[in-house]
Amino acid sequence: MYKIYFLLSFFWICFLFKGHSAMLYTENILTTDSTTLDIRASKEKPFKFYYNDIFGERPILYEIQKDTLLRLHFDYPILVIVTDSTPTRKTLYSKFHGRFTVNNFLVQPNETILVEKDRENITHFIVKDKIRTNELNFFVEMEKELGLFEGFGADLMPVQFTAIDEITFAREKFESRMRFLSKYQQTHELSPSFISQLQALFLLRKLSSLMSGYYSVYRGTFKKSHELIEKEISTTVKFDEALFYSSEQRSYIQQFLYLWALKNKQPTDAATLISIANEIFKGNIREMAMYDLIRAAVVLGQKNTDTTLEAYLQYASDSFLKEYVIKSFQPQILAKRLGVNNDILDSELISNKDLEAHTWRELLSTDENKLIYVDFWASWCAPCRAEMPASKQLREAYSTKGIKFVYVSIDDNISAWQKAITELGLDSAVHYLMPDGKKSAFADKFKISSIPRYMLVGRDGTIISDNAPRPTNQHIRSFFDEILKK
Repeated sequence: MYKIYFLLSFFWICFLFKGHSAMLYTENILTTDSTTLDIRASKEKPFKFYYNDIFGERPILYEIQKDTLLRLHFDYPILVIVTDSTPTRKTLYSKFHGRFTVNNFLVQPNETILVEKDRENITHFIVKDKIRTNELNFFVEMEKELGLFEGFGADLMPVQFTAIDEITFAREKFESRMRFLSKYQQTHELSPSFISQLQALFLLRKLSSLMSGYYSVYRGTFKKSHELIEKEISTTVKFDEALFYSSEQRSYIQQFLYLWALKNKQPTDAATLISIANEIFKGNIREMAMYDLIRAAVVLGQKNTDTTLEAYLQYASDSFLKEYVIKSFQPQILAKRLGVNNDILDSELISNKDLEAHTWRELLSTDENKLIYVDFWASWCAPCRAEMPASKQLREAYSTKGIKFVYVSIDDNISAWQKAITELGLDSAVHYLMPDGKKSAFADKFKISSIPRYMLVGRDGTIISDNAPRPTNQHIRSFFDEILKK
């Protein structure tokens, strides 16, 4: 879905010099396939920017100094946001921000971009295609006349506003932006697709600003809904697949789902909203809506996040986003569910394959949608070794049915551990050595004081049983079969 492999060529950075823009130097355009954005700063003033990524995480401010090269890796369109100091010009929102501007530039695939600073230190993006240059600098020009579109305070309404005031404010913002677009078109040629996307963004921003006080997956309904607001937001919106990454559309969709659930007398918890998104949306919009819901649940520390994760993993189909959820959110949910801290999840495990350090977080954060049957053992433990023939038979029978078998040793002798693996015919299995053995933080948390001991981990990374049946237990197969049905 997002594997849009493209070349974002070198940014040629140009700065103001004695009132005139001057090309300080250029770089050869990359000719090999790449998913990189290369930025090189020059002159004395640094080029400062951040970009919004697809995951909605807190952006990092980059400051590119003279003669330094920054290479960013991504594989989808990004919104580059530049904050410029403007000491000679007071903006409409200086009371919130001081004298600076916030301009955003949507960088598309396969663009070579020249960056310039004008006399007021405002950043402009320029490409060879005149229409794209007009599009890239649309928000720069709109900000000069209407104030910020991006950032805190852009659509901030005083808390004492009535519903009528809110509607008037939102309408005026929307209409002023539409008027500016019409005026801009008269002197700057734009592509039809860009025009339609701007119109959609402006409408979504209007509706989202009205709904934020009444419907929110982040705060819930925190003031009584007003009939005038409900009438105003009843506007039919056609979601644009091309805007799947847009913060305006993503924000509105979350509010829309919350309102949809209320109107249809359904719960507004994240897990239910994910199931609703799965039913009423398709494609990229569906995937982004479900991703934003699981992210909100984790970030806000909502209750029953494990249930929300189960719903997400059940319905989501985009492997790119699912991989991120599993690696970034699943461990947090797991820690909350188990009541453990990061020290425990990050405690070391040594892999038999590379003899390098790994963590319990990696082991428990399943990325194969399988149950994990963990066998705690040691080379010197006779009862442990006695279970291995039955364990091997189970592994051969259930590894293709959705169960991954992992062997964790508490040996203090690596050579003895590896020798036992070979002797028992378990070379093809997944093995880890737990340093500190019974004294480790993980062993202490789950009272692993005697072995053999077995643990079953669910597909969502939560522990189904920390004292599961042994391989020789006559009920082990029915135990597995029952869990696999769920």
